[in-house]
Amino acid sequence: MTGTGERWEVAAKVAVLCSIALAVVASLLALGVTAAGGFDCRAYPSCLFEQPSWSVQAHVLVGALLGVVLLVLAVLGFLLRRTHPGFFPATFASFLLSIVMGGIGAGLSTGALPDAFLLVQSALVVLLLALLLFAHRKLRRANAPAARAPDGGVREAAPPVA
Repeated sequence: MTGTGERWEVAAKVAVLCSIALAVVASLLALGVTAAGGFDCRAYPSCLFEQPSWSVQAHVLVGALLGVVLLVLAVLGFLLRRTHPGFFPATFASFLLSIVMGGIGAGLSTGALPDAFLLVQSALVVLLLALLLFAHRKLRRANAPAARAPDGGVREAAPPVA
């Protein structure tokens, strides 16, 4: 690993995996908070620090960390846009989606949005995970080694089977 591009690529791989893990943890925390009826915060965001519920605070913390990691991932996607086509649009869309999800979460907790938006939020989580998995796949495809053709030329290797 000598090139700057390779370092950005490794950082992008780590950021993609971290964001997938954070998205799953945030989703599980949201399920626990919703099941416990904990999204009742009329003075958002100040009430988050007054509530004794650890699950609400943990969900907000993990969601904020996810937003930061997705911002870093979008910047890395921009830096790698020439060598990894399709990676930047997926990472940028993931970052924009996290902003929308944060707004919906704030609207749900303040009561400004009806509870039916929980279904929208759930669908957006699935979309976010799909975008992140797509971004991960774009990173893996770019690293597929080239295979030698029988005539001595170089041809692209088949995509790895997951």
